Amino acid sequence: MPKIAAVVLLFYPSEEVLSHIETYCHEVMHLYLVDNTEEHALSVFLKEKLLSFPNVSVIHQYENIGIAKAFNLALKHAKKDGYDWLLTMDQDSYFGKKEWSDYLAHFVSLRQYGKVGVIAPMHNRKFVEHSVETLYVKQEAVLSSGNLLHVEHALNAGAFDEALFIDEVDHAFCFELQRHGYDILRDQTVYLNHELGTPLGTHGNIRLYPAQRLYYMLRNYLYIQKKYTDDFPDFIQNRGRYLMKFFMKQLLFGNERILSIRMLWQGYMDHRHSIYGKYHGK
Repeated sequence: MPKIAAVVLLFYPSEEVLSHIETYCHEVMHLYLVDNTEEHALSVFLKEKLLSFPNVSVIHQYENIGIAKAFNLALKHAKKDGYDWLLTMDQDSYFGKKEWSDYLAHFVSLRQYGKVGVIAPMHNRKFVEHSVETLYVKQEAVLSSGNLLHVEHALNAGAFDEALFIDEVDHAFCFELQRHGYDILRDQTVYLNHELGTPLGTHGNIRLYPAQRLYYMLRNYLYIQKKYTDDFPDFIQNRGRYLMKFFMKQLLFGNERILSIRMLWQGYMDHRHSIYGKYHGK
């Protein structure tokens, strides 16, 4: 059985995170917590409950260092502590009992992992296929939450790109893995319960996001477009079309239209001037 650790990224979590962690923590050998919550904002109760999980350690806290750097810290700790695979989880993500059991059973049944860099679940229940001849299908890119990362392969490929901070971090990571000869596999029969970030609100079925989030989305898309279009042209083109529609909906139905336009423009300009990492405002 491969040695598996897990990492959970925390950012002003609610107590609901405790029940989410319970769905997978008892089958991993170690649980790393990366607390991106600033200014000691976690309640004493929540801290105590988080630290009561078995084999848990906090490897960063009290500053938002972004998704990429947080995962990289966990990868380095997992390597140092002798783990083969790292389960990457968001605070809002969790497995159903059967889903987690099946996910692990399928993973163990592979036996020969070869050049596999990532094993991922489905992130949308409606696309799950319970009766398939092939459990795993190769992907160009997957979301990061719920993934099993081969620690050695991930580090060999350069790990996560910290220039991106948040948004497109998962896609860039997958592209780099493939450039280094590793495969991305998705289990077609298992899904992760997953939320795509925290919206400001909704308009019908449209989730509305803060203006600063749009900054990262555009800036980082332009970054991966420039860096990876030659190797992954279809994905980059489809991603661009999706984001164009997404931005239009945010501007049409959001309550921060002027600020959103400013942040989109700032994202474009920062990309042109190769300004990346965390946005510090102007």
